[in-house]
Amino acid sequence: IINHPPPEISANILFVDFNIPYTWFPSSFKNYIPYLQRNHFDKCDHLKSIAVVSSRAIEPDEELYANYIED
Repeated sequence: IINHPPPEISANILFVDFNIPYTWFPSSFKNYIPYLQRNHFDKCDHLKSIAVVSSRAIEPDEELYANYIED
């Protein structure tokens, strides 16, 4: 679970948008990509994705915080 940090704590993860070209996947994987309609490959050349990236080392059992509100 990723929460918004309380005022006294900084976020320790970031959300990063990126695109994966469909050519990166072997064509046999098309059926295993979630939320993808069969004809989507003909209309678009990439899959929109979001990576969760830590901004520092995360300790075991440490809660994950991301800023949900943009400044």
